[in-house]
Amino acid sequence: MMHGRHSRICGRCNFEPARSRAPGRGSTFKMRRQAIVEAAFSKQQADGGWSTSSLGPWRRSDGTALDTDSDGYATGLVVLALQRGGVSRDDKRLRAGLDWLAQHQDSATGMWSASSLNKSRDAKTDIGKFMSDAATAYAVLALTQHP
Repeated sequence: MMHGRHSRICGRCNFEPARSRAPGRGSTFKMRRQAIVEAAFSKQQADGGWSTSSLGPWRRSDGTALDTDSDGYATGLVVLALQRGGVSRDDKRLRAGLDWLAQHQDSATGMWSASSLNKSRDAKTDIGKFMSDAATAYAVLALTQHP
């Protein structure tokens, strides 16, 4: 679960706590859930993925520009959260996210890439691999999520 200054979108994408506390799943819950789903889909890029930098108002401590391309971390996280929140794999927007994940796994390493929000890092170092490790975990969970 994400904490602190992470974006409202990221914090809202984990539907599980709201689901477990929603007695009877009334219309207010359903409307709130739908608003969160639509907010997540509004951040989806034309290629079907999501960019971590688009999910919050971050600035890197070293002043370098954030990557704005779709990445495995955001795409895996959002696709997983949407599925856990009840969005069907038949939804064409969710399907586009799943397709993005299927097409962007590195064939040599088996990983999905993502870059640090904190500062520019060498992706070949252990600390630089952290985001790709997390991206890979979310991507695998999203791709293997069952209804």
